[in-house]
Amino acid sequence: MIQQNSRRYAKRQLTWSRRDGFWKHVHPSEWTSILQYLDFSMQGLISWRQESLLDQVKGMDQERMRLTIQAPGRQLAEVVYHNTRKGMVLAPAEFPGGDPARWLLHEMTYRAEGKSLTAFMSPEWESLLEAFAFRPLAGREMHSLEAAFARRYSPAKPWKKG
Repeated sequence: MIQQNSRRYAKRQLTWSRRDGFWKHVHPSEWTSILQYLDFSMQGLISWRQESLLDQVKGMDQERMRLTIQAPGRQLAEVVYHNTRKGMVLAPAEFPGGDPARWLLHEMTYRAEGKSLTAFMSPEWESLLEAFAFRPLAGREMHSLEAAFARRYSPAKPWKKG
């Protein structure tokens, strides 16, 4: 009974913190990266910008979002993602390297909120995608919408999480 109540309490905490975009769950191995992120944020050196766009895929309007990490006077990293009924799709993005790439993937995994997340990324992203538990996606495993995105973003390799 105590274990069950503890699990329920933990689930309520996660639900509550997920609702508030300021909370981030991090793995202890990301300690130095998250400290740098916090330092940048507190100094106002970094900000997230999100914009919504409308996109036509297979004759349907899709929500397309652009998420950007900005420092004063320059853009550190950017990713475009499509929010669909079946999950989220990350469009190919330039690999920013190091911590900004990790921050982007962490934010996108968080925003997926349990939905499946498909990423079409260049080979530079592979080791980081594997670290975030993405797996290569074979053509026969793709549903029709993912296949449409695969044709659109060819030759980027598809990866799947969830």
